[in-house]
Amino acid sequence: MKKLILFALASLSIISCRKDDDESQATIVGTWKIDKHITRYGNGSTVTDVLDDCEIKTNITFSNDGTVSSVGYFKSDESSTNCQIHNSKGTYDYQESNKTITLLLEEEGVTTAEVENLTSNHLTLVAMQHDFDGDGTDDKLIRIFKK
Repeated sequence: MKKLILFALASLSIISCRKDDDESQATIVGTWKIDKHITRYGNGSTVTDVLDDCEIKTNITFSNDGTVSSVGYFKSDESSTNCQIHNSKGTYDYQESNKTITLLLEEEGVTTAEVENLTSNHLTLVAMQHDFDGDGTDDKLIRIFKK
């Protein structure tokens, strides 16, 4: 179940910026492939998860008509060699002015994420804030996608 929740959150992932990205061409519309999962802890440290051969196939597609679909790939446990697939469909609302995206997915419900950065070929989403390490300070799940 934790993998499904993380997948739904991954569907809201993060953008990194390079100086050669054409920000005038930046649009959320298109198919985005997962590039990185990062946990940014409240104490300032970060951990970048190594994506396995299944997770790296995960993608999300935002269409012009406000619909969204995602395909998440994951292993049921660490010893598994088989990829599990989870498909999600729904709608999205991207508010460029306050840099938020809200997803209404059929099975997962409503999820909101901060669009930390958006360029023509990178999307960075702060998918969730929660105190994962129990230190009393919120940590952030960040997902970085590439077109």
